[in-house]
Amino acid sequence: MIVDNLKALADIQMQLGTLDMYHEGLRGLVFEVRATQLTSRRNELLEEGRKKAALMNSLVQEVKEKAQFTKLPLHGLDTSIKEYTLSFAVAFEEQQSSSIDKFLSEFELLETHMDELKSALLNYSNDVNLTNLESIRSTQRYFEIIGMAIALLCALLIWRAIVSIRNMLGADPETIIKRVSRIQIGDFTIEPRGPRESIRWMLGETAKGLASVMAAIYDTADEQDKRTKRLKLSVTQTAEGMGEVHQNAEQLATAVRQMASTVAEVAKNTEMASAKSIEVKAHAQKSEQSAMHTIKLIQAMATEIQNSVSAINQLNENSKQIYSILDVIAGISDQTNLLALNAAIESARAGEAGRGFSVVADEVRSLAAKTNEATNSIRHMIEEFSKGTSYAVKVMHTTREKSETVVKNTRELNEGLVTIADDIEQLSDINAQIATAAEEQSIVADQVAKNVVRVADIAQDVERNAGKDLQRVVEMTYLSRSLVQMIDRFKLPDALFSAIKSKENDINSDVMEIATWHNGFVLGIPSIDKQHKKLFELINSIYATLLTSPTLDASKTSVQECVAYVLKQLSDEEALLKRANYKSFDRHFVIHEKLRADLNTLSKKVLTEFSDEHMFELIMFLRNWLINHILFSDRRYVGTLTAQGIS
Repeated sequence: MIVDNLKALADIQMQLGTLDMYHEGLRGLVFEVRATQLTSRRNELLEEGRKKAALMNSLVQEVKEKAQFTKLPLHGLDTSIKEYTLSFAVAFEEQQSSSIDKFLSEFELLETHMDELKSALLNYSNDVNLTNLESIRSTQRYFEIIGMAIALLCALLIWRAIVSIRNMLGADPETIIKRVSRIQIGDFTIEPRGPRESIRWMLGETAKGLASVMAAIYDTADEQDKRTKRLKLSVTQTAEGMGEVHQNAEQLATAVRQMASTVAEVAKNTEMASAKSIEVKAHAQKSEQSAMHTIKLIQAMATEIQNSVSAINQLNENSKQIYSILDVIAGISDQTNLLALNAAIESARAGEAGRGFSVVADEVRSLAAKTNEATNSIRHMIEEFSKGTSYAVKVMHTTREKSETVVKNTRELNEGLVTIADDIEQLSDINAQIATAAEEQSIVADQVAKNVVRVADIAQDVERNAGKDLQRVVEMTYLSRSLVQMIDRFKLPDALFSAIKSKENDINSDVMEIATWHNGFVLGIPSIDKQHKKLFELINSIYATLLTSPTLDASKTSVQECVAYVLKQLSDEEALLKRANYKSFDRHFVIHEKLRADLNTLSKKVLTEFSDEHMFELIMFLRNWLINHILFSDRRYVGTLTAQGIS
């Protein structure tokens, strides 16, 4: 009730303030009407004034309704407003000075009445406040008694809550605050202590889990840092190599252009050689014809020589017959000489009677001697002739043999000329082919030159992009190093930190690992930890195979072995969780089922559609699943298995 009264008084005060505002507005309208000479403007002002007067009447009615429980003199105010609005209407309609003066006098009366109303409202408010104050004090004493009882009850409840909270915390609040503060500043060396499931114990487990996560992040960041440095080295070498390729490509382009020019010259010379070959072939054919004609002439000459030899041989035979005749003549001459000698002897015996016969005998003897001399001369001439014919026959035989040799050599020459003609024809064909090939080679050389120039441009672009990539790699190296430095600020358990540091290797080492096992992944369940470590080894084995021998035959065995071991590990893990009655087994089993389905899809893709991309997709899936599953899903059941004594 008190609150309602106070609220009603506040509303009345606010509405009276609104009446004041409308009041001042109406007075301004009156003076503006007096000052203006425009009929349209006066009509606008008149309409606006009537609306404000109507609003004032409505406000008065609302004030009267809210002030029914007060003793305020609202009736006089109501009457004054009615007279005021009546004067207002008259002043606006007549627009005469006397009406305006009446309006202003009514305005002053209304103003006085409103001041009285405000004063009465203030007094009434004070009275109400005094009454309310007494009521409030009485209520205050009542609430004080109730408050004391509530405070006592709250104290009991708080004590019980503190005890319960103390048990839930597992230690005093200061210890918990210290542990939280240590975690807040990055100290994850807190060991789980206190009652199991208490906040102290859970903080220890949380710190242990965060330490493992930070160790994994550190391991990944450090590995990324090393791989980024190796990438930087590779990009640098690529940039340098592309620079050399660019230079060599330009030199090669120049060489190819020179080769193209040389090929064009070769083509030109080949065409000339082909033309010359045709001329030589024609000359060879002419020489072949001349050789054939020579052979025919020599063969005809050999035939004539053979005929001459036959004639000479016949003459030689005839000369041998003359020898027989000469022998007869010589015999006759000897007989004649002998007969002449006998006749001389007989003539001598005859004396003078035989002197004539003696002269005849002398003449006969003289003729016989001359015949004998002539016969000897003929014999001598025939012998000389026989020697000449023999020499002629010998010379002719030699000439014949030489002519046969000339014929043979000429035939060989002819055959050689035929061979030369054929070779020249083949050479001409070869020259034509060489010319064609040279022309095609020239075209190819031009294309090669263009391609080499394109290669040079691409090499230059690659070199330029390699420079940009090198800058990005430098930025990545800086970010990776920054991440490692940020993680270095966290304090990890010595055993875990030592395990991470011990496996670091030089950036140039050939260690082919995509996932590295360290103590951060140890769950404290030896059988499961052993299987997890084995999975890391199998994943790294697949990765090493991808780097060294990226073929299906080389990868098939390692992929199948890894998939089979993953399925075995999941089954063994599920058996342990069932044995321990793990309360979140169903949710964990659903995670395993999704893993089995995804693993089956990816492994089939690798084995049926082998490619480097599919292999790397499978490797990264196994790596990310294994790390996340160990760090987040598997750590949830460690407490249950440990409590059940399962190790």
